[in-house]
Amino acid sequence: MELGVELQLKYLTFYAFSTENWNRPEDEVRELLKMLKEQLLKEIPELNKQNIRVGFIGSDIKLDPQYLVDIHKLAAMTDKNTGMCVNIAFNYGGRLEIVEGIRKLVREAKQKEHLIENLTPESFSSYLYTAGQPDPDLIIRTSGELRTSNFLTWQSVYSEWAFPKVLWPDFDETALAEILEDYAKRDRRFGGLSKK
Repeated sequence: MELGVELQLKYLTFYAFSTENWNRPEDEVRELLKMLKEQLLKEIPELNKQNIRVGFIGSDIKLDPQYLVDIHKLAAMTDKNTGMCVNIAFNYGGRLEIVEGIRKLVREAKQKEHLIENLTPESFSSYLYTAGQPDPDLIIRTSGELRTSNFLTWQSVYSEWAFPKVLWPDFDETALAEILEDYAKRDRRFGGLSKK
């Protein structure tokens, strides 16, 4: 099965490195960090050709300052692109994102006390890594694992999930087409009544 249509995605997020990945062996972590930087550098010409903008979402905690400078410089090479935004969730953890969002809010609220009194779920979203972006409609968790793995904890409350058994390196257009076909049949109610 093939897609047969061109997808018009505005946002796409890849979970590249979680805050829990620091628990892996040191040499494996080092290789993961190196691979991310090298792959991004390799893909910059194609990303620019496709008008794709790259952004990083995640924490700076534990990351070498020079490494951060390097990857942000690479991502900045796509800043002028106006097409799809590709988020790379890097040193990312959903719970940590919420905690860091609370810290930002508390710092601002010291000067503007009304921020706490007027806080809503919508206004709190502006303190998250994904501020200004819509919540994901669909999240695909490959490898047959039936867990969310601390990914987009706040943003995914009404996301549809797919848990294909295929491993990420083998995930292809056919696997994506099957998931999208299933997704198109779902009745998204967002807590309300069925529209069907």
